[in-house]
Amino acid sequence: MEDYLLRYIKWHYRRHPYKLIFVSLSVVVVLVALLILLPVWADRSIYVIAQTISDVYVNLLASVLAFFVAYILVMAISRALQRDEDSLKVSYRNSDMWTQYGTEYLHQFDLKQVGGRSSVFTVYCAKLFEKSESKKLVINDHPNDYFELDTFIKSQYFNLQEAHAKSKSIHSLTVRLRNFEAPTPENGLTAVMETERSTYLAHLLTNRALDYPIKPDVTIRHIYENSNQLYSLRRSKMSNHIGVNALVFLPKGDNKRGYLILPKRGDNATVAKNGVTASVAIRLKMDSFKNKYEDYLTEDYVKNGCIKENLASSIGISADSVRDDDVEIEFLGLCRDIYEGGKPTLFYVVYLNMTCEEYVVQNTLFLENRNKARSKRKKTKEGFLPLSADSMDEVEEYYLADWQTVGMESSKEKAVVGSGDNLAYNKSADNLRLEFKAWTPKQNKKQSNKMAEKMQQVAERLQLTNEKHRFSFEQNLISNFWFLTGCEELQINKINNN
Repeated sequence: MEDYLLRYIKWHYRRHPYKLIFVSLSVVVVLVALLILLPVWADRSIYVIAQTISDVYVNLLASVLAFFVAYILVMAISRALQRDEDSLKVSYRNSDMWTQYGTEYLHQFDLKQVGGRSSVFTVYCAKLFEKSESKKLVINDHPNDYFELDTFIKSQYFNLQEAHAKSKSIHSLTVRLRNFEAPTPENGLTAVMETERSTYLAHLLTNRALDYPIKPDVTIRHIYENSNQLYSLRRSKMSNHIGVNALVFLPKGDNKRGYLILPKRGDNATVAKNGVTASVAIRLKMDSFKNKYEDYLTEDYVKNGCIKENLASSIGISADSVRDDDVEIEFLGLCRDIYEGGKPTLFYVVYLNMTCEEYVVQNTLFLENRNKARSKRKKTKEGFLPLSADSMDEVEEYYLADWQTVGMESSKEKAVVGSGDNLAYNKSADNLRLEFKAWTPKQNKKQSNKMAEKMQQVAERLQLTNEKHRFSFEQNLISNFWFLTGCEELQINKINNN
C-alpha cells in the first residue's frame, strides 16, 4: 500500500507539483479545523444525533490527521536523508578506510607550495603508475565489449537506485578500465590500459552505491570488496569507469601556479554535494568522436583530447575564450579510488595563460548565459517539453583560490597517532575541511556590457579577501594534490614528531 501511495503521489508531483502541495496543505488545514470545531459544534448543538456521533467523527478525523502528519514526517526525514546522501551511499571517511585497509593505500604528504603554507593531507588511493615511471602509454580498447552487471546487483536495482534519490543522473555509455599492466623494465617501461564499455547506470549501482545498506550491515562493499586489499581489475564486479581530474592554474607573475580554480558543486550532484572538486572532475568522455563509442580510444585522446574538449565548460568559461596556445597540459598519473571500490582516475595539471581579470569576466558571462538558459527552460509553456540540459554534477560557484593559501583546516589533532604496531587513526580528522583565500570582485551595481569596459571594472574591483573559505571536498582532489607533489610521502613517525 505504501508503494502504491508513493507512486501515486510522485506521479501527481511530476505533473502538477504546486497543485499537489496546495491540495495537501488544504486537506491538512481542513482536517485540523474539523478536528477542533466538530466537538465544540456537537456539544452546543441541539441535535442529539450530532452529539451521538461526535466521538466517531473525532476518532476518524484524528486517524486521518495522524496519517497526514506521519506522511509529512516521513517526507521530512526523507529530505534530511537526501541531504546526507553522499555519506550514505559511499563512505568518504578515512576512518572507515582505516578500519578495512589500515595503512595499505594510505598517503600523507605536504603540498609545500612555494612561499605558501605547510599543510599535511591524508588520502587513500592505489597508485597504478605516475608519469616518471613510464616511457609510453598504450591503450588496448575493445569498444564492442560491454561490462555486465552481476546478477545479485541487478536483483537489487530498486534498493540501490534509492541511494541516488537526490542526485541528477544521465543516460550514457562510459569507458571501463578492465585491466592494467604496470610499466616494468621487462616491458620497456610501457603502461598498458585495457578498456571496454560500461554505462553510467552501472556506475551508480556499483562504485557509487558501494556502502548503501541494502539490508542492515549488508552492502556492495561487504559482498564484493571485503578484503583488506582491492580486488584486481580483472576480478572486480564494479563498473570502474575512468574518471578524469585536473588542477587548472592561472599564473601569478612568473609563477605558473598562482591561482587554482576550485568549482563548488550544488546539492543535486552525484558526489561532493555542496563541496569543492578539482578544476576538471569528469568521466572520460568521447562525445566528439563521429560515431561516439563505436570508435577506438587512443593514447593521445586520453592524454590530451578529453581535457581540451572539456576544459572550458569545467572551469565555467566559453570555449571561444580558450586558445590552444594558452593551454599547457601535463599528465601526472593513474590511480584507483579506494573510497569508490577501485574506480580508476587519470590525473593532470593544466596551466592556463589567462589573467585573473580575464577569467572573472569570462566566468561571469558564462554564468549569466547559463542562468538565462535555465530561466527559458522554466518558462516553457505547460505541455511543451524543452530539451533537458545535458549536464550532471553541475557547478554552482567557481572560486579563484590563491594557491599559497590552500591547505587543510588547522587542527591540533593529528590524523595518525602512535607508532609501529600501536598506530591509530583519529576520527576527528574526518571532519576537517579544505580552506583557502579567494579572489573576488567587489559588488558594483553598474555593470558594463562592453567587454573592454567590463575588463577594466573587474581589474579595479578584484581583491584577495582575508576571509578563509572552508568546504568539504572530493577525495580525488586530494589525490590530485598528491600526484602534483610527485607522490612524495611523509613518514608517519615524522608527522608525529612535528
